[in-house]
Amino acid sequence: MDVEILARIQFAFTIAFHYIYPPLSIGLGLVLVIMEGLYLKTGNRIYEQAVRFWIRIFALIFGIGVATGIIMEFEFGTNWATYSKYVGDIFGSALAAEGIFAFALESGFLGILIFGWNRVGPRVHFFSTIMVFFGSLFSAVWIVVANSWQQTPAGFHIVGEGLNARAEITDFWAMVFNPSSVDRMLHVWVGAILAGAFMVLSVNAWYILHKKHEEIARPTFKISLIVVTIFSLLQLFIGHLLLPALLAVAGIEGNEPAVRRQEIEPVAIHADATLADQVTAVVLEIVLPDMLAGARADGEYMIGNGEVEDAVHQERSGFDCWIADAALGTDAVDAVNPFDLQQVDVGLIDLVEVAKPAA
Repeated sequence: MDVEILARIQFAFTIAFHYIYPPLSIGLGLVLVIMEGLYLKTGNRIYEQAVRFWIRIFALIFGIGVATGIIMEFEFGTNWATYSKYVGDIFGSALAAEGIFAFALESGFLGILIFGWNRVGPRVHFFSTIMVFFGSLFSAVWIVVANSWQQTPAGFHIVGEGLNARAEITDFWAMVFNPSSVDRMLHVWVGAILAGAFMVLSVNAWYILHKKHEEIARPTFKISLIVVTIFSLLQLFIGHLLLPALLAVAGIEGNEPAVRRQEIEPVAIHADATLADQVTAVVLEIVLPDMLAGARADGEYMIGNGEVEDAVHQERSGFDCWIADAALGTDAVDAVNPFDLQQVDVGLIDLVEVAKPAA
């Protein structure tokens, strides 16, 4: 193995392990807010006991998440030094904002949450629980902003040339609200809440099945079940809204060009294909139901990686775009001609949007 592969393996292991814990803290934080709110409203000591139990789990999850996150940030510099130098002014600013605004808020009130039961009033303790939950949400905001900027960069320009080139922010809010950050944020928030709620649900289900601590497990099970039900349905709606963007990203990350046609038809979410002599042979295809294909009716995307043979090379605004005709067949070029082409630079690979025909 070369150094790059080893660096990828190490970083993948670190980030995969780290990412288990922050989403759990977000979901568990919401459940803690609900349970402690019910305790203040009803005065039922069952909810207090449940909150005290799950706060210990939350503290453990938070500690592991912080420890693995620090290691991951060091690996940005050790494993990807050149990349960190190139985008450090932008990527680093988002990570710094996460530490200054979100982590400080979360960790500051976490002390009151863990040790403040007999030192502050019930309402102050409940306020601390809410602030810890909000801190975990804000932490996700800046991490998603940093990741989304890598996929759909905005609000920056390149300074210098060659090895001295680096990206600098020209519009902070354009960087924050880049084309994919808000959509990804909703998806991550709901997914994180589901992860934490399912953890609480499964632990209480185990207690109920083994008939242990049922007086606490059953009410907590009901709360987490309600949270899971609501946010599972919400995730379906958000996923449907994100379908066009997900299809585009899937095509960009693949080795073959992907096509998004105007007519409503089943959506292929996976296809193993071979390209030869402008002919596409689909070996395996998994298709979504027609009900999900309506999101494809507003436009058309054609995505290529610049290495597909017999691709049509177009130039727009000084950037190189590749339109792979293999996916549409030999008449692909003629099919594109009636459309106006616009390019969006997405980093390593270019996405070519084919707008609707002019009237």
